Amino acid sequence: MVRMVAVFNLKAGVTPEEYESYARETDPPMIAKMQSIEDFGTYRVTGLLNGDDSPYAYAEVIDVIDMDVLREEMKSEELQNISKKFKGMTTDYSMMLTEKFY
Repeated sequence: MVRMVAVFNLKAGVTPEEYESYARETDPPMIAKMQSIEDFGTYRVTGLLNGDDSPYAYAEVIDVIDMDVLREEMKSEELQNISKKFKGMTTDYSMMLTEKFY
């Protein structure tokens, strides 16, 4: 299994309330349809362990059962439209692919 960890900020003019409402309404039904995803969560980043402010406002953690299936699912028109809307609201986006080794 691959755990994807994404971090990002909101674009100027996009409020946290606007983004969080969009995420709550969009993500659960989308994820429910996807065979490649085992678990998915979106988190507000509240700071760094040392007490400093985080350079990112949000994080997503996505547990992927099968990357090949995910890549195929991402080609769907529905997911392309969701991705386009997400990209229109966010900036400083970085996606890391991880695998547990112990």
